[in-house]
Amino acid sequence: MTVAQAAHWFDLPRFYAEAQRVLRTGGVLALWSYGPLHVASAELDRPLQSFYHDTVGPFWPPERQLVDDRYRGISFPYPEIAPPPLQMQQHWPLARLMGYVRSWSATGRYHEQRGIDPVIELEAQLAPAWGDARRERWVEWPLAVRVGRKP
Repeated sequence: MTVAQAAHWFDLPRFYAEAQRVLRTGGVLALWSYGPLHVASAELDRPLQSFYHDTVGPFWPPERQLVDDRYRGISFPYPEIAPPPLQMQQHWPLARLMGYVRSWSATGRYHEQRGIDPVIELEAQLAPAWGDARRERWVEWPLAVRVGRKP
C-alpha cells in the first residue's frame, strides 16, 4: 500500500486502522513525499530557497511542516525498513520551473492575500544567472519515504 504526497492530510488513526484491515501479514506500507526542490546551481538555488521559506513560507498550510520534516513527525504503525536515499529529477527550462512554483498552494495564497504575483520577482532574480531562458537545468526533489512491513 502506498501513499504519495498525501499522508499529511489524513486522519492517520483511521487510515492506519484501514491499512491494518487490508494489508496481509508481511504486507508493506509506504508513505512518501517530496520536499522542497533544489536547482543544481547554488547561485539559482539560494533565491529559490529564500522564496520557498521566506517569501511564501508564511502562506503554507501548517500540514506542510510534516512534508518539510520528511514525515519524521508522522506516527508510523509498523516496524520500519530503511529505504535508500531517493530523489526525483527533471531537466527544465526557466518557464517550466516558474510554472511549477506558481502551482504551489502557498504561492496562490500569497497572490490572493497580497494581490501580487510573487513569481515575477523570483523570475527576475533567477533570469540573469539562468542565462538563456530556454536552457534546461536540473531540478531535484529529495524524497522522504517511510516504509514498514506488517508483522
